[in-house]
Amino acid sequence: EFLTPESETRQSLELVNDHFGGLNIFQLKVVTKEKGGIQKYESVKYLHDLRNRAMEMPGVKNAYTYSQFYTTIHQLFLGDSLSHGNVFPPEEALFTYNLILNSQRFPFRDVLQNEELTESLFILRTDDVRSHEFIKIAEDFIELSKNDLPEDLEIVIPHGLQSILKSDQQILETQINSLGISLL
Repeated sequence: EFLTPESETRQSLELVNDHFGGLNIFQLKVVTKEKGGIQKYESVKYLHDLRNRAMEMPGVKNAYTYSQFYTTIHQLFLGDSLSHGNVFPPEEALFTYNLILNSQRFPFRDVLQNEELTESLFILRTDDVRSHEFIKIAEDFIELSKNDLPEDLEIVIPHGLQSILKSDQQILETQINSLGISLL
């Protein structure tokens, strides 16, 4: 928003934004105290449902979560095309899928979960929007994440882009207030 439309930097960012379907990233951690708790059916189902609800939010281009490993493996077992969506597996299949997930080093698995399987990172990608719009999307998503949260899980918000943007907005508001007081 600070660069002119003719700026090569802005044009490059817009190209990346258009190509990848969003440039801004928001992260949220889902944490459990129980070792291996992130692989429990209730936890994986919660992540799956949260992703589906996040994808319906205005401005959200994509969401990445640990539950996508399960839907992908399940679709492979069904012999279904991976392009048909995200069919969530039944509870009785989860044990087998956990064995598969824990036996291999899948790409991005270590990014989306910690080694003790007590934390899972949820990544939300949004359109390249103005800072106040991005903060609104992040805040709405935080509220959405608290809905139907299983009692053995908690939400942790790591510092990221939204923290920088909030600080920037607070500094700007303070400067405007100071200018107003000085003028008075």
